[in-house]
Amino acid sequence: MAYHYGVRHFTGAAILSVPCFCGSRRFHGLCMLALVTHPDYDIPLPDGHRFPATKFSKLIASLHDQGLFGHFTPVTPTAATPDDLGLVHCPDYIAAIAEGRLPEEALRVLGLKWSSVLRNRSFLAVNGTMLAARHALSHGLACHAAGGTHHAHFDYGAGFCVFNDLAFTARRLIVEGAVRSVLILDCDVHQGTAPPVFWQMIRRFLHARCTAGTIIRRARRQAILI
Repeated sequence: MAYHYGVRHFTGAAILSVPCFCGSRRFHGLCMLALVTHPDYDIPLPDGHRFPATKFSKLIASLHDQGLFGHFTPVTPTAATPDDLGLVHCPDYIAAIAEGRLPEEALRVLGLKWSSVLRNRSFLAVNGTMLAARHALSHGLACHAAGGTHHAHFDYGAGFCVFNDLAFTARRLIVEGAVRSVLILDCDVHQGTAPPVFWQMIRRFLHARCTAGTIIRRARRQAILI
């Protein structure tokens, strides 16, 4: 991890890990750490729902309670646009989320009920991961108090994930030339579909194969999402 950028999941948050090098510049010490967050990240769900939908605000509250929030520079994301998300998601699916037109079966697979709050936070959070990655590439370290919605597919959501923020961020950084390759290290405590889904979505647009060996050899300009 010493020479790489990454995202680390911590109680539902995505945290970018510290690199020792930023491009050709050695990274010395820590400055005020960017923390990407938004008050609309929580999802209103009924009591007893198995997804801890208020963990995002609880994380921020915990940082305040422990006197740690002052060590961060809060950064607020704006919502991603449908055109932005079209890099990795089906336009019809994006429109269905925006307009509340998902059929019951799609909502069952997603595991969440549609609401305007869910819609708004989904467009916000996916751009939050993108914003955190930009700060990490510029400053060596950044945090996102949400993210990791890596079970979402090209044309449907799954496992409480509406949009795939990791695929979106990786695809956009590669298209912009900010990084050459991306390595995903999935640290979930369950065995799921996230890594295969991610690569299917990326390959849909890149039309190229990428192995772990080539990723590791290109460490100077890579993003590692953990």
